[in-house]
Amino acid sequence: MEASSKSNPGLDGAGLGFGLIALAGWTAYVVVARHGALAGFSPLDLAVARLVPAGLVFLPYLLQVGIADLGGIGWRRGLTLALFGGPGFGFLMAGGFTLAPVTHGAVIGPAVLTLGTTVLSIAFLSERPGALRLAGLGIIVAGILLVGGGAFLTPVTGRILLGDLCLVAANLFFAVFAILLRVWSVPPLKGAAVVTVLSLFAMLPVYLVLADIDAIAAIGWDELALQWLGQGVFAGCIATAAFMAAVARLGPSRGAVFPSAIPATAVLAGAPLLGEYPSAIQIVGVAVTSAGLVLAVGLLNRRV
Repeated sequence: MEASSKSNPGLDGAGLGFGLIALAGWTAYVVVARHGALAGFSPLDLAVARLVPAGLVFLPYLLQVGIADLGGIGWRRGLTLALFGGPGFGFLMAGGFTLAPVTHGAVIGPAVLTLGTTVLSIAFLSERPGALRLAGLGIIVAGILLVGGGAFLTPVTGRILLGDLCLVAANLFFAVFAILLRVWSVPPLKGAAVVTVLSLFAMLPVYLVLADIDAIAAIGWDELALQWLGQGVFAGCIATAAFMAAVARLGPSRGAVFPSAIPATAVLAGAPLLGEYPSAIQIVGVAVTSAGLVLAVGLLNRRV
């Protein structure tokens, strides 16, 4: 894929479009999930909205490639992938969105994911990042501390810090999932299909029993539909496919620019839509984290 991007150095309009769709989906995930938490949905509601609709969309694909052995992945590996990329990730992210403001979800999520995958790649895949990428990791840590440190300036410090811990744990889970995809050479689309379909089978029966129908009705079924479409379909399916298409057309290095933009786009969209405006120090933290992500994903240094 990288070779194709080098042979055609001009900007690919379709690739750019796919990347922007992916970025929009990931931004929507942060904003829509936090909106759902503020509206009153429980972490169970939010976790189900993230995974079950995506599982319904991916189910025909998994049936086509062979659900009996999970598309050749196998049940042991499939269940392990689901452990790290499925309900555990979904519940922790939902807890983070419930307890912490949108700025925290926008910054801590992609920052910890990048940090975690890089460290795990060094430890288990023998990758050797260049100096710029290592510097980026340090800058990311500084950005997270600036954003998270804002919690100490609020009267609900403990609640926000617990939310931050949920976000950190969730993205460390997902970092393990991402590394396992590489170690086992699982195509990302197939991995997403396996995780979401297994999550569908595991979570939907439980949700049908435990869901608080009266509370959901009081919030509004249209709000629940927004969660299912925004989190599950747009972020969970469309953004995933769009990002893979962007990487195929632009190459991994250029494609990495889109995830690195999530902190800025999610804060810019979420602050006015949700009324959760970051403090001055948190704005600095967003900028610092974004700069660190640019370096950590290798945008300024093609050496892995």
